[in-house]
Amino acid sequence: MKLLSILLLSFYLLITTALAAPTAPEKLIKLNLGYPALGTVISAQIGLVLEKTEILKIYGFDATVKGLDTEKELKTAMVSNQLDAILTSESIFVILRGSKFEPYAISTLGSAGRLALVVKNGGPIQKLSDLKGKKIGALFGTTVHQRALEWKNKIDDKGIELVSLASIAALNSALQAGSVDAIMSWDPYLEDALRAKKVRLLGTSDFDLINLLSKSYSDKNPKAIEKLNGAFIDAFYYFITHKEQVNKWYSDMLGISIDTLDAASKVNKNYNAKKLSDIDIKITPAFKSNLEKVSDFLFNEKIISEKPDLNSYYK
Repeated sequence: MKLLSILLLSFYLLITTALAAPTAPEKLIKLNLGYPALGTVISAQIGLVLEKTEILKIYGFDATVKGLDTEKELKTAMVSNQLDAILTSESIFVILRGSKFEPYAISTLGSAGRLALVVKNGGPIQKLSDLKGKKIGALFGTTVHQRALEWKNKIDDKGIELVSLASIAALNSALQAGSVDAIMSWDPYLEDALRAKKVRLLGTSDFDLINLLSKSYSDKNPKAIEKLNGAFIDAFYYFITHKEQVNKWYSDMLGISIDTLDAASKVNKNYNAKKLSDIDIKITPAFKSNLEKVSDFLFNEKIISEKPDLNSYYK
C-alpha cells in the first residue's frame, strides 16, 4: 500500500510539473498589410491603429503595416505579392478577381462615408443636366471610377468625358483651375471641402469597405483569417474608445481637422458602437448581392473582361 501511494504521488508530481513547465511561445507569422493612408475614413484609421499598436502581435503576427496613397497602389502591391492583406473598398475585390488574382474577402469594416459628384462652389454648373458635354475628373481603376461612370451614364453617356487624375489633390486642383467641370470626391476630403465652401454637391452615394487576404497566404497559414478578423475587431474597438487620439494621428497625416474626421466617420455604424460586441465586420448576403451588381456594372463597362466567380472567395 505504501509503495502504491509513493507511485501515485510520483505520478502526480510528474504530471503537475509537466503542466506547470513553460511552453515555447507560438512563433509569430510574418504578415505584410496595407491600408489607404490617403484614402478613406475608417480603413485609414484602422490601419493606423494596427500600425501603431501591438494588436497584430497579440494575435500572433510579425506584421509590417504600410500606408499607401491610393487603392490603386494597394491593388498593385497585392498582385505583385508585396502585400498579403489590404484594407480597401468594394470594387477592388471585383477588379482583382476579374484579373484572375485570388484574394479572399474576409470581412468588411462597413461604410467609408460618402462618395460624391461635386462642382466648384460659385461656378456656372447648378444642376446635373448642366454637365452634359462636360468633363468629370475621377481616380481611375477604383470605386471612384465606378461611381463616375454611373453618373456619366445617368446624365449623358455619350457626351461626358471622364478624365483620369492621379490623386485627390490633383482632382481638387483641376476643379479649381477649371480644367474639369466636376470631380468625384469622397470623405474625409468631401467633408473638408464642403466646410471650406470650396465645392457644392450635385449627388452623393455611399460605398463600403472590404478586407482582403491573398489565397496563397491563407493556404499557408490556415488560422490567419480568424486571427486577422479578431485583430480588426480589436483595432476598431481601440479606435472608438480612443477617437481623439486616432483621429489626431490621421489629422496630422492629412492636414484635416479632427472635427472634420469625426463628422465624416459617423456614417459608419461601427464608429458609433458602445461596446466590443456591437462591432460587426461580417460579410452579409446583402453585401454579396451588392458586389454582384458591382461585377455586372464593371463587366458591362469593359473594366473587367469577364464576370468573375466571387462566391468561392468569401471567407
